[in-house]
Amino acid sequence: MGEDLGLNTLNGCQNEKKIKTGSETIGKENDGLTFTVDDAVNRAGYGKFQIRLLILAGVGWIADACEIFILSVIGDFLACDWSMHRWQIALLTSIVFVGISIGSPVFGILADLYGRKKSLVGSLALLFVFGSVSAASPSYVWMVVFRGCMGFAVGGLAQGLTLCTEYCPTNMRGKAGLYLCWYPESARYYLVSNQRDQAIRVLQEMATMNGVDLPPGHLVEVSEEQKRGQVKDLLSKEYRLSSILFWYIWFATAFSYYGIALVSPIIIQEGSLSAIMNNTNETHFGDMQNVMPCTEFTSENFIDLLWTSAAEFPGLILFTVLVERCNRKVLLSTTCIIGSILVMLLLLNTQNIITLLILFAARGILLADFQLIFVVTSETYPTTIRSVGMGFGSSWCRIGGLIVPYVAQVLVVESPVGAMCLIGGVLFLAGVACIFLPFETRGMKMKEIQ
Repeated sequence: MGEDLGLNTLNGCQNEKKIKTGSETIGKENDGLTFTVDDAVNRAGYGKFQIRLLILAGVGWIADACEIFILSVIGDFLACDWSMHRWQIALLTSIVFVGISIGSPVFGILADLYGRKKSLVGSLALLFVFGSVSAASPSYVWMVVFRGCMGFAVGGLAQGLTLCTEYCPTNMRGKAGLYLCWYPESARYYLVSNQRDQAIRVLQEMATMNGVDLPPGHLVEVSEEQKRGQVKDLLSKEYRLSSILFWYIWFATAFSYYGIALVSPIIIQEGSLSAIMNNTNETHFGDMQNVMPCTEFTSENFIDLLWTSAAEFPGLILFTVLVERCNRKVLLSTTCIIGSILVMLLLLNTQNIITLLILFAARGILLADFQLIFVVTSETYPTTIRSVGMGFGSSWCRIGGLIVPYVAQVLVVESPVGAMCLIGGVLFLAGVACIFLPFETRGMKMKEIQ
């Protein structure tokens, strides 16, 4: 009898007509069998469906990476066309993060209420519009306005990783989270929003594309439509400690990552941070009213900036290997501490190539660290508040990005030691905070409801 039930289920999954009314058909034939979204995702494995989703979500991450590169060099280029002070360069960077810190929770709430797909597509559409108009800015004021709007749009890109993570089998979630129709909606979102037929449809699409069958039985039911996107739930008893620690870790990771990205052009142009202290012609923190000099990049500068920035690729590859073999909390804590040490080593007065190699290592480990906190956060929260949790984490991350330009682009000129100690110290404390995270998420099933 059990074999007949399983056969009927598999045949039903292959029948196009039955797929359209999947919940009724499967439910009637397999009253005693159920499967969860995790069961279906783990059975499907990592195949064509996930690769297609990864490529689509990766478009947003490419845009985010390009934005960071632009922020690190835009000031030097604009100073040659417009009369600008150093604080204006820092403001131009900070305004992007102001926009992101607003956009991240807004798009997170929208994703939990109306779906990850709609939130992500809306973010990408706004990104295209504001990116285009900012390129035609007629003045500094308009550039600030458009860059702020650009930041708001970038705030929704985190939903791409949320979507990828929700469709990854348990043993691949860490790796897939670090990789860099079309968009499917999250089956988990459908399930908690009382749309089981839609959840079955998209799970069947995934299974068919990956060449497997769904597990026998019918998809588990959620007793009633769950409240979603409730910000107060982030501070519920179960998740309060995780949320507070996550917010600081997001802040610290971004503060250090963006700090090193912004200070990289200065290190490359000057040769080392120690050279700044001996350069009496540089505009200092106390002379903020002085116009920033036009400093053009040489071909050698561009090459050095390119290969040190490319460190993020081997950094991700290394973590792809480690993330499924190591305790998530230990890995996150260790990398934060190692990253803080590398930041401090940038103060060494040594040969230029050694300084650049330290910068290479720092950028690689900080980017991978940045991506790891995305993975751990998405694995900790249940589906009902996962996107808003990611959104608020990303918002704290951007607050770190909002503050750091005044450290990495202004304070670093007056006091390189003070600036780098601040960046390294904030990151070191994040490594300590990781130890106290209450959940180890490696191998853990993702929860649908609280």
